[in-house]
Amino acid sequence: MLVETEKLHTKKPDILQAALKLFVEKGIDGTTIRDIAQDAGVGEGTLYCHFKSKEEMAWQLFYQNLKQFTQELRRQVEGTPGDWRQKVRAAVKAFFELAEENPVLFSYLLVGEHTELKKFPQEALRPKDVLIQLVEEVKEAGMCREMDSPLGGALLLGMILRVAMFKREGLITARLTDLIDKVAAACCRVVGREP
Repeated sequence: MLVETEKLHTKKPDILQAALKLFVEKGIDGTTIRDIAQDAGVGEGTLYCHFKSKEEMAWQLFYQNLKQFTQELRRQVEGTPGDWRQKVRAAVKAFFELAEENPVLFSYLLVGEHTELKKFPQEALRPKDVLIQLVEEVKEAGMCREMDSPLGGALLLGMILRVAMFKREGLITARLTDLIDKVAAACCRVVGREP
């Protein structure tokens, strides 16, 4: 979770952590400023020192963290040596590591997609864009199945996120990081073809 360096020793990190947890548990609409203040152990006035509203808090949590994750996803995919299969594996790894290391944040980014993503600047890079570009690379290598790049990106994103969601719901009990190779291989079979 991102917090400005100069705010690390204030109550802002506690407020954001409380808000994040409550937004996942109760939804943004179901959470009140009072709920957040109580959970963070601060007065309601302290929240207003850092945020104009609950909606601004929800947006900041979503925007800053999705932006950071997208940059990390892009860095990992682009920085991975080897062919496109290794890059697909790097994408799966990035998603699964976030889901394992910070499941509440990962859940919030999934839940927030329905309300906060529509506010996201259209020109801003998103995880889907990284995956669409990855499919473009598979096409350039002459290894892509007959499909357009947005469809391929959607298939990759859907497969990765559904596995993480099933883990979140307890339907998958293995650690996601132990499933990286299996899921990456399945993703490669869906978008790629044999040489």
